[in-house]
Amino acid sequence: MEFNEGFVLTSNYQQLLETPEFSDLESYSDVFLESHKDILLQYGRKWVFDPLHQWSRQWEYPYVFSRINQYLQATENVRVLDAGSGLTFFPFMVSDKIPNTTITCCDYDINLKKLYDKIENKNVSFSSTDLRALPFEDNFFDVVYCVSVLEHTRDYLEILEGIYRVLKNDGILIISLDISIDGKSEINFSDFQKLIAGIPKGFTSVDSEKFSKFLSCEQLPPGIISTLHFNKANYSLLPWKFPILYSIFHSIKKGRIPDFKLLNLTCACLSFTK
Repeated sequence: MEFNEGFVLTSNYQQLLETPEFSDLESYSDVFLESHKDILLQYGRKWVFDPLHQWSRQWEYPYVFSRINQYLQATENVRVLDAGSGLTFFPFMVSDKIPNTTITCCDYDINLKKLYDKIENKNVSFSSTDLRALPFEDNFFDVVYCVSVLEHTRDYLEILEGIYRVLKNDGILIISLDISIDGKSEINFSDFQKLIAGIPKGFTSVDSEKFSKFLSCEQLPPGIISTLHFNKANYSLLPWKFPILYSIFHSIKKGRIPDFKLLNLTCACLSFTK
């Protein structure tokens, strides 16, 4: 399946679910979850136990894997950085499915180190680090991917500059972000445009035409996936056990009047070469 840059249409999402590639991804995830259940349940208390079966990750993981696979077809002994990794099946799958690939996972959560150490895989390592101060050499990684991380920080420009430093020339940066359609969550469409406009100048979009449209358009395109869509189509894929209760507490935390409506999010995926 061909993955377009940018926002995800519901029609493309449905098409993805029917592909052998998604079935393979799902099978790997299921086996990984079962094999490391006790370890992942510890982390699942903080986020989710089964990240693949979350609305946006069902597109984001296949997108990232496809981009890595395309880039690495003619490359050997590849170094990959999972920036803001948390603990998921995904880096382990990348290392298993793509030969001669080593994955460094980094996250600020120091407690993840002991969990990673329990999962035996010589090609996946963990570094507890602040993304604003990556402790790696210049031009070190062939690929850096960052899945649904940048929208949770106001320091994304500093993080992107650091990623640019550690990425090799001709290397590839792959990012995905959740975007607030209703403007009630971390990053709205205007914020998203500012973020991608601030991508360091040395990066070149793999789809320059689509990238230019992002910077100039005034609203989100119709027919894209959203949490409202999944609330009707497949409620179980939402990341919140009690969505309305979460929305109420989220609005109070932001200093707003309690909101009794589901947070409406979409996602976008983009790739850049250095």
